[in-house]
Amino acid sequence: MVDLPEPLTPADCDLRDFQFMPLDVVRLRDSDIAVMVTGEEFRSAVMLWCAAWHQVPAGSLPNDDRSLASLAGYGRAVGEWLKVKDGALRGWAECSDGRLYHAVVCEKARESWDSKLQHAYDKLVDRLRKLNKKREETGLPSIVWPTFDEWKTMGRPLESKLVPVEKKQVSGGTPKPSAGFEDDSGGNPPEKALKGQVREGTGKGEVKTLSSSKVSGTSREGALDDAHVPTTAVEWAKFFDAEHGVQTDTYTVKGREKFWPLAQGWIDAGLSIGKMRAAVAKAKADTDEPIMYLPAYVNQVLINAQARATKPPKAAPLHSMDDNALNAEGRKHGLEARPGEERHAFIGRIQTAQAIAQGRVAA
Repeated sequence: MVDLPEPLTPADCDLRDFQFMPLDVVRLRDSDIAVMVTGEEFRSAVMLWCAAWHQVPAGSLPNDDRSLASLAGYGRAVGEWLKVKDGALRGWAECSDGRLYHAVVCEKARESWDSKLQHAYDKLVDRLRKLNKKREETGLPSIVWPTFDEWKTMGRPLESKLVPVEKKQVSGGTPKPSAGFEDDSGGNPPEKALKGQVREGTGKGEVKTLSSSKVSGTSREGALDDAHVPTTAVEWAKFFDAEHGVQTDTYTVKGREKFWPLAQGWIDAGLSIGKMRAAVAKAKADTDEPIMYLPAYVNQVLINAQARATKPPKAAPLHSMDDNALNAEGRKHGLEARPGEERHAFIGRIQTAQAIAQGRVAA
């Protein structure tokens, strides 16, 4: 018994989201099927090519006359299908998985499948580049990603499989806390919080325990009210953990270095839960970085918003000012309108004075 060939497209080749199928018009025009089969056989052949494009694997057909009759447009009329079967299946061959494959349709399917995988790979690499930038800022080694062909050979791993899990330090030495935080552990690692309690840090060395059921400002459902203003780092940690699944490591040296300063800044600014939720929504909309970086991105959103809010309003154009406002602007630069001076000339002198004051021209 002759062994059947391997399938001509990968088993997971799925092009059902590809609306269009490439058609090599010159190749079709000069092919045998264009002159060797009847018009009805040719119509059925084209119907089967189209059907195979959205089969899985793409480029294949089931080797069953009832299914083929339906896909060729004959519905339940299997007898009518059998009349055109030989011509319609010209170029198709059975492979080892029991399905029929067409060499030309499969060639186009493989090209389209590769383009689909290339798009997914490019997006993956773009995310990894952004992640590497963050890793470099935190002193972590960069991630080396596989080439496109290697990635396919590896089974197209997701980002989570390519990013190494960083092991926590477990050596005998205790890392030194970051500047600005007192070492309240006496040289030992921080104790674990008691069950049902959380460790609360003020960011100034004070560490105490607080029952997790007694955090103020919570509603009956357990979510913090928009108007609530957290006063401790632990409340902010609970917010990110409960609402966004971010593990902030608040009670470790890593947390002290990375999350506590952010939380202390929000506390000093009197930030409310409602404003934080709005900042989180913008941060999530602006980036596709891993969730672990959400607090840092949110902090940048808040910094940008503050910069916009404190930016001095743009001065009105001089030509749009009335005479009183124009004279007041002139006096800021030690200028007064001269007797008989045209308005546009006075504006010109003010503009020159403004440019000198801003350093745009030399005095």
